[in-house]
Amino acid sequence: MAKRRKRFKLFGYRRTKIKEKEILSVIGIAALFLFIVSKKISVKTGIDFSNMVDYLYIFIVISIIGLIIFLVSKPYIQRKFSLQRVELANTINDLLNIYKNKPTDFEKYIADLYRMLGYSAKVTKAVGDCGKDVILKKNSKKFVVEVKLYSRKNSIGRPMIQKLHSAFIDEKADGGIFVTTSYFTNAAIDFAKNKKIELIDGKKLAEMIKNIKSKTEKNENRISWQ
Repeated sequence: MAKRRKRFKLFGYRRTKIKEKEILSVIGIAALFLFIVSKKISVKTGIDFSNMVDYLYIFIVISIIGLIIFLVSKPYIQRKFSLQRVELANTINDLLNIYKNKPTDFEKYIADLYRMLGYSAKVTKAVGDCGKDVILKKNSKKFVVEVKLYSRKNSIGRPMIQKLHSAFIDEKADGGIFVTTSYFTNAAIDFAKNKKIELIDGKKLAEMIKNIKSKTEKNENRISWQ
């Protein structure tokens, strides 16, 4: 049974990861609030806040420009890091050697593979993911991915596929994908049929890596000749 995580609160609210868009919104609201308040105080007291407010406006504008540049360049930077990680391994044995003591990094590697295929990919929390290691999105569709770094002797049975099936229904996703470095039992394969679950074993994964690298190299060669 998984341990229940403690939830910390800050000023009565749950502390969550702040997204860039939320930061941009806060800066915009702060600038508008600052403008209104400074005007009202200036009218009532006769104090000239123009110099101080000008400096604050400059700071806010620079912050907004910097955040916009980051948002625009983020997909390119992420793709560059994804490519570097993908290039580390060529075979299933490489994956087992590199990630045998770092299974969560293997989940990031799989997420990178799908990013190279045009998906947006988010790796979930390492603890209590309930069969949802990676969440993929593409063309308004969502997929739940379960990832297992197993040796070729260890098979993936039906119970794990059932867990994935429950996970993507719970997530209200369009389907599930199970990725492993080993293989699936016949019972697992039979269960996955007609259930919107794609099974990717070690052999398919190796082929997937090969195709992605080949496609990337062709694109890079085409760009270099332009």
